[in-house]
Amino acid sequence: KAIDIIPTRQRIFCVGRLDIDTSGIIILTNDSILANRLTHPRFGLAKTYVVRVKGQIAGEAVEKLKKGIWLAEGKTTRASAKILKRSHKESLIEITIRQGLNRQIRRMLAKVGLSVKSLKRTRIGKLNTRGTGVGKFRTLTKAEVAYLKKTTTG
Repeated sequence: KAIDIIPTRQRIFCVGRLDIDTSGIIILTNDSILANRLTHPRFGLAKTYVVRVKGQIAGEAVEKLKKGIWLAEGKTTRASAKILKRSHKESLIEITIRQGLNRQIRRMLAKVGLSVKSLKRTRIGKLNTRGTGVGKFRTLTKAEVAYLKKTTTG
């Protein structure tokens, strides 16, 4: 668990989740109010993923992702999606969503006929994976904390 790498006795809250097959940025905080706001759908904090899929993605699939996909819970909100690389063997797509449904990216891509090979969350809002790696963490700057608080007020 990501929480287990933090050397503290304080209570730590995990903002959102990443499934076992997903890597990337996750926010851990000791501020329960901020954690609640960051996960609340009302604020719709953007989360960006880079996804490697099997096969060549078609432009129509990207357009469907942008408009929203029907899942069991209903239609997803509009997403930002762009092709980063495309070949017959695999494609690389960047997708930004503002929801946090369980396995949302994987399920959206399955609905347009694509199978995920790898999935990495690269950004939450303006925060990115800069200065970290798998199993590593860094403390947010005061400016980053202020940004998160400002983004989730109102």
